[in-house]
Amino acid sequence: MAALFQKKQENYWMFGLSAALIEAVYCFFIAVLMNFLNTIIIGPGDIITFLLLLIIMVFSAALSGFLIFGYPIYLVFKKQYQEAIYTILISIVTLVIVALIVILLILII
Repeated sequence: MAALFQKKQENYWMFGLSAALIEAVYCFFIAVLMNFLNTIIIGPGDIITFLLLLIIMVFSAALSGFLIFGYPIYLVFKKQYQEAIYTILISIVTLVIVALIVILLILII
């Protein structure tokens, strides 16, 4: 992973794009997992259900934070503030575009 951070400065937009796409795929898999768990766990929620949900959410928040903010924080430590901001903005814009595509697909289907 450290070798990825040692690439040229021009590749910061690629990190933003790839992080957002990986995040979108991860969100899809979590949605599929939640749907699968919903079919398995029938009946009122008990403490185990809520505990499992919280564990998944905490893990998701940690992984998402690493994917979206990991490389920009590295750039901030290298004092490359503009590249860090661009990387975060590219990630956010890519996630918004993916969300709009998903919404359009849901409306069409």
